[in-house]
Amino acid sequence: AETYCLQVYEKLALDPNVKPTLAKEGVEPLVGHYIQKIYVPEKNKDKDKDKDIAEVRSDVHNGVVQKVWTLEQYPLMKDYLAGANPFIDLVGEAVRKPAYRSPSVRKNENDPMLGIDRQNCHINREIARSVQARANYRIGIGDIDGAIYDTITIHRLGRHVSKLGTLVGSLVGLAIEGSAAGVGGNPEHQPTKGQLEHFLKEIQSLPDRCTFAECLETERFFGLGSIQDTFRSDFYVNTGDGIWEFDVLAKWLWLRWSLDRNAVLRQFNDFFAQAKQTAAVFDEKSFVKSRVSSNPFRYLSVRSRSENISNILLNLFVPATDAARKAFDRSDCCDNMKCLTLALLLYEKEHSGKMPEGDWQTWQAAIKPYLGKEADKYFHCPSAGSPEETAYVLVRYDNAVPVTPETILPAEAEKMNVPNTNGLIPNEQGLFTSKHPGVYYTALHSGAVQGQSKQKPKGQQTK
Repeated sequence: AETYCLQVYEKLALDPNVKPTLAKEGVEPLVGHYIQKIYVPEKNKDKDKDKDIAEVRSDVHNGVVQKVWTLEQYPLMKDYLAGANPFIDLVGEAVRKPAYRSPSVRKNENDPMLGIDRQNCHINREIARSVQARANYRIGIGDIDGAIYDTITIHRLGRHVSKLGTLVGSLVGLAIEGSAAGVGGNPEHQPTKGQLEHFLKEIQSLPDRCTFAECLETERFFGLGSIQDTFRSDFYVNTGDGIWEFDVLAKWLWLRWSLDRNAVLRQFNDFFAQAKQTAAVFDEKSFVKSRVSSNPFRYLSVRSRSENISNILLNLFVPATDAARKAFDRSDCCDNMKCLTLALLLYEKEHSGKMPEGDWQTWQAAIKPYLGKEADKYFHCPSAGSPEETAYVLVRYDNAVPVTPETILPAEAEKMNVPNTNGLIPNEQGLFTSKHPGVYYTALHSGAVQGQSKQKPKGQQTK
């Protein structure tokens, strides 16, 4: 443990002889860990007697991370808020700097680097949940400025985590951003026009997230390192006593003498080089399948056997690559819808609580001034092949329907189904859809964006 700490200090350019200035004062700063410690059977015996303690912990965790809450609902969270505030404030300060990441340090010399970064991803996701819990509390008590600060912290944390580079890191970064809720979830404390303008400006000023091509480049680096590890003899030695076990020795000998390491590395490198070069249009599945042979003679020589086995393994990797590409598009779509929603809320503030009238072209033109000079880019879903395929439509409600934080404002739809006249279409016609596999997105009056399964919503009309 001491050696590990020294490595961390070295990577952060810190003097190991100087004690940390931010001391842990008895309260666990990660909300999930705190709930595990504080909600114990002894404190739960007087209520929720029919619930298992694990259910209670799950309910509390979901209640503070996913919903607006106050201390009246969860009084045991009072100490958490007081103790975790310095930690969450420090995270907010750190993610607003140009670079942010946990140092990647091997506890043992033979530990694979890929596993280390996955551990960092898990820690950052827990940090994001903790920040979101405080944001939800701030919304509950009407501290909208504080909630905006925390929500932007989550977005910036997600952008930094996505720059870990690997597919796992990028997907976790996108998930962190997706967990950031809107700030209008409390009907009694709605954001003012000035707060909405500030929130929209902060969203539009977020640093660029890691691109898919950049992600592939770092994924290649980790992949090549993992392949090298599997061919190293010391990678298979028991690190406790340095003694070889027979089955481990057999595996290493099989790899060492039945496969050509350079051939495996070349195939892996070639795949990622082409995928990165044409990241927007590269067909990974066709590329790999064209190189996988069922000819048994391909396994006779070491080189051909190595190339074919490499392509088979890459074929297993293709679905994850394709899923990551689509996740990047979905995240960009959510960014668009969040900005559109904030612009609509600003329009509502300036027009006595009314939304724009007219067809889809009219309401989009009405909110463009709030979106700035590059307003047009927010009206096109990146998953659609052309601007003519998918439109963001605005849901219209009868005057008798009360507006709540859960009221849907914009949603995705096929542009060909949106009329150019009055814009009214019943949802029974299956208007809502998208180019995202199995899901379309809707944005709520609270400012949150949610994914919905491709089923027909009821009781609403769109324009």
